[in-house]
Amino acid sequence: MNAGALQGNKRLDQRDVQDLNTCPELGLEDGKYDAILVCFTIQYYKFPELILSQLVRAMKDDGIIIVSWDGSSFTSKAIRGWLDRDEQGRIGLVLRLLAASGFITPQQHAAANSETSAQEQGAQSSLYIVSAKRRGPLKSARDRWGFGRARTQDVEALES
Repeated sequence: MNAGALQGNKRLDQRDVQDLNTCPELGLEDGKYDAILVCFTIQYYKFPELILSQLVRAMKDDGIIIVSWDGSSFTSKAIRGWLDRDEQGRIGLVLRLLAASGFITPQQHAAANSETSAQEQGAQSSLYIVSAKRRGPLKSARDRWGFGRARTQDVEALES
């Protein structure tokens, strides 16, 4: 989201804007969150495992992460590994990214088709949801990845 969109949401009591592709260090407190939602952004992360490994560190034991996306994306911004896959391939990619980042029991939930005017015109958009748990003590993202050094060969291996 951009700053303007966040400012428009009066329900928020805190607003942070950060480009995770240029500055992927989140600075989240260890073991603080019961649940984390990643909504409609996973396809844009250049270093998704790095970001997800920080989220697993920030979660409480037995915390849950829920990752969601729909069938559309900005093709000029989505990573190649996302664009080169069909929807089943994208589900598999997210499941593998979660497991590689330290989450356990990643699972897919049923996709839901939206009832929109676009659907009435013949287009259809599905919502995809994947979740996983965090269990036990984990190495910090800093120890696993070493901030300041992009691990592009690892990310490229996951994307292919």
